[in-house]
Amino acid sequence: MKVLMVSLALLFVVLSTHAQVGKAFPLVEGENLNYTEVNLPEDTEGKYTLVAVAFSRVSEQDLMAWSDPIYNHFIRKPDEGQLFAFEYELDVYFLPLITGAKKLGYKSVMNEMQTTVDSLLHQHVLFYEGKSKHYRQPLYYKGEDVPYFYVINPEGNIVYATRGKYNSEVFQKIINAVEPAIK
Repeated sequence: MKVLMVSLALLFVVLSTHAQVGKAFPLVEGENLNYTEVNLPEDTEGKYTLVAVAFSRVSEQDLMAWSDPIYNHFIRKPDEGQLFAFEYELDVYFLPLITGAKKLGYKSVMNEMQTTVDSLLHQHVLFYEGKSKHYRQPLYYKGEDVPYFYVINPEGNIVYATRGKYNSEVFQKIINAVEPAIK
C-alpha cells in the first residue's frame, strides 16, 4: 500500500510539472537590476530561454543554490581550451515575484540586490511588480515554497518545466532541454 501511495505521489509531481509543457509562457513585464525593461517571452523571441521563478521568500533562498550552477554552465564564457565546455545562445532570467505587501518595498529590495548580487548577473535578475495570481495558473504554481524552472523555446512555448531544490539530476535535465541552444 505504501509503495502505491508513493508511486501515485511521484506520478502527480511528474504530471503537474509537465502539464504546462507545450503551452505559451505568459507575458511577464519586468525590469532587471540594470533598470532595463524586459518583456518575456517577447524580448527573447528567436532564442531559447531559461526562467527560474521564486514565488516566495523561502523559494528565493532555494533559488540561490541554483544560481552558481546556472551561472557557471549557461552564462559564464567557457575558459579557452576547456574540455567539455559549451557556449549557449540562451537567455537566462532569475525572476523573484514581488507581490502583495512586498510591493511596498520593491525599490528597496531591488537596491539591496544590486549591492549583494554580482554585477555580472544584474541583467539576468528580473523583477516583476504585480499580482502573482496572473502567473499561478499558467505556470502551474502549486503553493510550494520551492523555485520553479521553465525552458522556453524560440517561439515562446514551454518545452521543459520542473520545480524544487537544487540537485544535479534535475540540473542535467535542464541542460538536456536547452541542448538546441548550444552554439
